[in-house]
Amino acid sequence: PDGQVLQISGEYREIDPPNRLCHTWLVGEAQDGDPSHVTVAFLAHDAGTEVVITHDQVADPDDRASREAGWIGCLAGLERHLAEDR
Repeated sequence: PDGQVLQISGEYREIDPPNRLCHTWLVGEAQDGDPSHVTVAFLAHDAGTEVVITHDQVADPDDRASREAGWIGCLAGLERHLAEDR
């Protein structure tokens, strides 16, 4: 919202179609810090697929809150996109 551009990079650690996707997460241009870890799980249900995102190893409470808000926004955008395709 404030126009700030963030560089995010990472490395895939596990690709297990159609169940899980795991990767590291580094923010910023100086990619020398310890990465956090993201796991995206796809859980099949009769009504569709539940997407569960776990973002681990984020020590700072403000960073955790920011990541949570970001992922909620991403999932809301995905939900809107998928609803348009119906």
